[in-house]
Amino acid sequence: MTLPAVMKHLSYLAAAGIVSRTKEGRVVTYRLQPKQLDGAALWLNRQRQFWSGSLDRLEARARVRARTAKKRKELQP
Repeated sequence: MTLPAVMKHLSYLAAAGIVSRTKEGRVVTYRLQPKQLDGAALWLNRQRQFWSGSLDRLEARARVRARTAKKRKELQP
């Protein structure tokens, strides 16, 4: 990434409150504000729980269908 692209990303993160920005002379320091990510972490956990359970059920169903198809194939002459 180019420096201007990094700076643009950091400015968006600062505007969102995810990072804080301090400037001393020519040195600009960015610090992560982890508390601002709590909402995103909560949303991700809910999504993970939902999809994990859904995908586990889908996998179980696919395995049953595969076994059933295999048995039918074995019974055919």
